[in-house]
Parts: sequence; C-alpha cells; structure tokens
Amino acid sequence: MTAPPYADPAVGACTFDAADTRLEVPPLSVADGTAFLCRAITGNATVTNPTPRPDGDQMIPTGPGVTDICFGTNVLATDSMGPTCPVVMSFALSGCAQDPLCTMPEWTLTAASLGTGWPCP
Repeated sequence: MTAPPYADPAVGACTFDAADTRLEVPPLSVADGTAFLCRAITGNATVTNPTPRPDGDQMIPTGPGVTDICFGTNVLATDSMGPTCPVVMSFALSGCAQDPLCTMPEWTLTAASLGTGWPCP
C-alpha cells in the first residue's frame, strides 16, 4: 500500500499493488506506547492565578518530581509527571487566563501574599 504525503486538501488516494505481501507489525514496547499516547496530549494556553484554594491547599504543585521554572519574578511554570504523561502548568502573579503579560490583568497578587508557595525570587 502506498499513501501520499499528508496534505490538505489530500493530494491523492491510497493505492494497492497486486502483490500479496504480508507485513508484520510488532507491538510497541510499554515505554514507546506510552510516549506515543502522550504525543496526543497538548497543554492549553491557560495561565492560572496561584491564589490558594478555599480548602487551604496551594494550587501550585510541589514535592518530589516537580520542577519549577521561573520566568522572572512574575511567571512560574511547573513540570511534573502525571499517571502516564508529563504535566506542564503555568502560574502568574499578575495576568490573564490566556496571557500572563496582558495589559489589563484579570488579577494581581504579590509573592508575599502566597507565603512560601511562590518559589520565584
């Protein structure tokens, strides 16, 4: 079977030749299968207000396996491993849900108001 390269609109149809050739496709390893599944998961552009939740829990994930990435003093990204795929989240002390650098912020906080929950200097 031949398939034309992906294009939109399609550049042609798939074709079959007359040969009766069997093709064995080995199963993926668990690691390769997980990596393949994770490729379909894409983060969204949402920026989270890092204010603690009413139940007292901090919204910013902490602990073993969580990597903090500070973009200046205002924007924090965290990288951690979910059940099967990496999870990337972003937080901003001042910003908008779709843009941490918006000109009219939807919220403004100080690092001090979050206590020890804000790791960026």
